[in-house]
Amino acid sequence: MPVKYKRMKNEITSKEIFLLPVKTIGSVPINVSLVYPNTYSIGMSNLGFHSIYAQINSRDDALCHRAFLPIGESNNYNVYTLEADKHLNEYDIVGFSISFEMDYINIIKILESAGIPLFTEYRQMPLVMAGGPAATFNPEPLSPFVDFFVI
Repeated sequence: MPVKYKRMKNEITSKEIFLLPVKTIGSVPINVSLVYPNTYSIGMSNLGFHSIYAQINSRDDALCHRAFLPIGESNNYNVYTLEADKHLNEYDIVGFSISFEMDYINIIKILESAGIPLFTEYRQMPLVMAGGPAATFNPEPLSPFVDFFVI
């Protein structure tokens, strides 16, 4: 993990208060990375993102770690999870919470940077899911890249 990214992550997470215990990757059968394809401040202002994060983490058989685009790094789409500093390809499921159609391109760039095959037909793991307003209004544009939608 780049030093600048780690510094930004530590600054952000030092101000957070967790209401649920943070589980470690591999400690439960289902490991989910929930990605907001934009910056931390935009993603964390989304109540739906908070709701999904809490619902997954409240399960005994699953964990959910968050990931966002790095702040001020317009060409850096290589994201790590905040809770574990892990690459997205280390999770069983990579979920995207999508509020705006303009973030579609960020999803493609994030998958590509994580070394995850873009097209569903060439990918076995991780599963890629998508939900949120933009994904549910019209899932068709993302269907070649997303294994399943939460509608």
